[in-house]
Amino acid sequence: MARHEADFALLRADLRDAVSEVASRWADRYPVAASMSGHNRCTSVRQTLISMFARRGEFPFASLRASEGPGLSVVLQDGLGTKIRVRKWPTDNLGQRYRSVETPPPGQSTALEQARQQLLDEGLDAPVFPRPMAGPSEVFVLWWADSDEAELRGAELAAVSGIDSGSSVQILAAVPLPQLQPTQTAASASPAPQGDFDEDDESSQAGGTTPA
Repeated sequence: MARHEADFALLRADLRDAVSEVASRWADRYPVAASMSGHNRCTSVRQTLISMFARRGEFPFASLRASEGPGLSVVLQDGLGTKIRVRKWPTDNLGQRYRSVETPPPGQSTALEQARQQLLDEGLDAPVFPRPMAGPSEVFVLWWADSDEAELRGAELAAVSGIDSGSSVQILAAVPLPQLQPTQTAASASPAPQGDFDEDDESSQAGGTTPA
C-alpha cells in the first residue's frame, strides 16, 4: 500500500463524505438513515463517489486510475493490471471478524504462489493467504458505516473470495485505509499521475451474509 498511501487516504476521506452526504440527502424520506434499504444506500454512495472523482478531473488520484464499471460500480486500477472495486463490507457481523496469518503447509506451492501475487501490505517475512474455499480472490476496498448508517465507521483494503456468496464469502487479508492527515487537502493528496504502482497485505478471514 505504501506507494498508494496518499490515494487510499483520499479515498477514505471521499467515503466519509459520501456516506454522510447520502444520509443527509435522503433525510426527508428516511429520517433514520438505517431505515433506507441497503441497495439504495450503497448505490447512492457509489454514485456520489463517481461524482466526486469527476469533479477532480481526469485523474482524481495520483497513481490509481478511477472509473465507473458495470452496474454503477466504482473501479480503481493500478499500473500492474490490478482492479480494485469499492464495496460495502459483505457481512453484518462486524463484531465477529476473525483475523489470522497463515502459511500454507509444505506441498501447497500453488496456494503460496497465489498469495505472493496478491499482497496487500509490506514488511512481513511470510505474507501469505490461507487457501480460499470460494474460488479465486479479488481486491476490494470494503467500507462500513456506524449503527445509524449515517457516518463512515471504517474502510479496509482487502482480498476477498466469493464476495457475492453469503454462505462462502471469505476475507483473506485486510489492512485499514490510512487517515487523511490534517495538513493534507484533496489537491495535495492527488497530484498529477506518476505511473508508479505497487501492491500490498496482512491476513484475516471472515464469513458473512449477503453483501449489499
